[in-house]
Amino acid sequence: MNMPQPDGPIDTAPSSEPITRESIVRWCREYLADLLETMPESVDPDAGFDRLGLDSAHAVALLIEVEARYGVELPSEALFDNPTISAVSNHLFEHLDAAAGQ
Repeated sequence: MNMPQPDGPIDTAPSSEPITRESIVRWCREYLADLLETMPESVDPDAGFDRLGLDSAHAVALLIEVEARYGVELPSEALFDNPTISAVSNHLFEHLDAAAGQ
């Protein structure tokens, strides 16, 4: 199966900026906007992935990029249990925060 790819370069390297919920939301919006060929401002972080036009291949691509950028492993169910950018960002932030506290 061919995975959807963004049109332009999206930075998936770990960021030097502090990781916050807002920075995760911002990165996810930028990544999905490029993947969906639209502007980040038009990607509502509270809209369901299905409403944004994401299919399962897009969801897997997002999961792979999130894992690469933030150095975590998330189960594929994470996107289905948290079906918005805001929900995924909260889940990821809590996961990262818990890992940092160990």
